[in-house]
Amino acid sequence: MTSSDVATDDQEGVVYRDLGLAWGVKPSLLAYLAALPDTEVQLEPGSGRLLDGRFYFYLDPSSASGDAGGPHRFRGAVRFRAHAGMLDVTVCDPCFESSGDGTWTMSIETWHEGQWTRVPFMDCRLAEVDRRDDRVTTLRFTTFLTEAARSLFDDTYAAGEPFDEAELRLPPG
Repeated sequence: MTSSDVATDDQEGVVYRDLGLAWGVKPSLLAYLAALPDTEVQLEPGSGRLLDGRFYFYLDPSSASGDAGGPHRFRGAVRFRAHAGMLDVTVCDPCFESSGDGTWTMSIETWHEGQWTRVPFMDCRLAEVDRRDDRVTTLRFTTFLTEAARSLFDDTYAAGEPFDEAELRLPPG
């Protein structure tokens, strides 16, 4: 790590490079897609694929700090296509918001029924909060498919189906 990795009083605008959302989606789904000959996974600006296989989304500068209840906004998109387009799911610009009663929702923008729509995608439970070196606050969530998002997967998964853990790396508050 270099000194430019961490914001200091004399380096306004420089941020710790470890900020963003890392999410593995659903390992069994990704393994299934990897076995299909026509699968396409498209990454849009702001997103990427980490060495461990998880997807990365860039932290939106308007996002709340790690000590706040959100919203925590991220930028980027990942599109999954297979079965000659019969499966076509885009996860774009995830946003985590607290309902105030201890539950959280991850909503996404996605192409659904001919238009871009923000849908509640995952119900989330805060599993862990980690603060390291006062540079980043990590929030880890267990994630579960919402009723509203079932149709994106042609009702293959039931509401409440567990998906992969989401890791939010945020600036400290």
